[in-house]
Amino acid sequence: MKKVILMFLLVSLGFSSFAQEYKKVSDMLVLRKPEDAKTELDKITSNPKTKDKAAGLYWTFAIYANFYGDSALSKKYPGSDAKAFDALDSYAQQDTSLKALKENSSLTNDFAYIRATGFNHGVTGFNTKSWQAASDGFNTTVRADKFMEQHRIGPYSSPSFVDTNTYLYAGYAAQNSGNLAGAVVNYKYLTDKGIVVQSSTFENSIYYTMLGYYVNSNNQDDFKKYSVVVKKLLPQYGGKIDQMSMQNLTANSSLTDLMAKYKASASTLTEAQYATYADAFSQPDKDELAKLDSATQSQVKLAAADAYSKAFIAATSPGAGVQEVTIGKNGSSASTPAQGVNLIGIYAYDASVLYTNVYQLLDDRFNSLKGGDASLKAKRDETERLESQYGDSAIVWATNTYNTYKVRTDLSKREINYTKASAQTLYVIYDWKKERARGVNPKDYDKYEALAKQFDAETDKYDAMYKAAPKTN
Repeated sequence: MKKVILMFLLVSLGFSSFAQEYKKVSDMLVLRKPEDAKTELDKITSNPKTKDKAAGLYWTFAIYANFYGDSALSKKYPGSDAKAFDALDSYAQQDTSLKALKENSSLTNDFAYIRATGFNHGVTGFNTKSWQAASDGFNTTVRADKFMEQHRIGPYSSPSFVDTNTYLYAGYAAQNSGNLAGAVVNYKYLTDKGIVVQSSTFENSIYYTMLGYYVNSNNQDDFKKYSVVVKKLLPQYGGKIDQMSMQNLTANSSLTDLMAKYKASASTLTEAQYATYADAFSQPDKDELAKLDSATQSQVKLAAADAYSKAFIAATSPGAGVQEVTIGKNGSSASTPAQGVNLIGIYAYDASVLYTNVYQLLDDRFNSLKGGDASLKAKRDETERLESQYGDSAIVWATNTYNTYKVRTDLSKREINYTKASAQTLYVIYDWKKERARGVNPKDYDKYEALAKQFDAETDKYDAMYKAAPKTN
């Protein structure tokens, strides 16, 4: 891992032995009279014999660097920093030895001047939260640093040198200005150099921003490459990076592909992986979902319910702990129990809601199948069988939700609502089962009637508790 160097050290780049024809240009720059220097340079470059000389391009750079460094002249010559670097790049293509730069820069110090001016503009913009101005300033300094690194000039003669602050603040300023792509360029540079930039949480780090950008832009190559690199730099966040890998998978796969991948691995996943699949299936892209037939749409809902139930089982198995995962469906994100969100209860609740939705759709279908012919009766029987199956699944997960929360005395208002909704679900389905047992199985009728009454009363209890809870709870 490279040593982080936070202080930029500028060293002298050589001694002056500049060509006599550019002496007046240099003299004017030493006196900080860049407009006079430009007048002298224009005289030289107007001569067809000298206008294409590499040294002339270097002095063009030096002059515009001085324009940029002067607050009045920078307004008179807008974009002078970019013009300076364009001239410098053209110069370097012609004079690959950088003879003019190395001989003259120590005298007029133009390279250090444009770099320092850019940094100062960046700091001023950063302190005043003028993010675009800050970004522009730091980018000027970054461009100077990249030139020095490319040509092994000054402190960049050492391959291990990195001015971390410049790239870090350039990234922050770009991110705050809304230019996420520009921010990632700087974060990627630091990551490539093996720099570890600490932050209070992984979600606040430059690496999270970079990987998230690759997920959202579907840049699979860079995501795969840098998820490995970041995991080596920050091994303590390996689980979170694995979770981002799952988010990358779910965000950039079609529903049908995602369903196939889930079915192929549904018995071997971690809690976080189950939860990520569940979130993707429960909140699919609406346009993509609309293209699927109704049977496949139902399978997507059932896959979400299955994944939430498996996340619950993984979290409550012996030796398991609730992992820090993202659940978007109910408004939580990267939450832990310490932050007041019981993820186990959310897993159970979401599974119960999804199974209940399927049960209700089947109940509607059953009620619509009216008529006495044999084919309709067969359809009603099959619908009722499925309704009973998914009703039982809804009961299991509504009961798990209810049992998770009923033992607690510190429920948030949202958790009270989960408990109330679970009790109401149990009342509705037990009441349905009671009616199915009426006149057929007296023992089941009595059992389901008692359960329906119990959860009807529990619904009223938690409804009153919800209304009495403080609004801030």
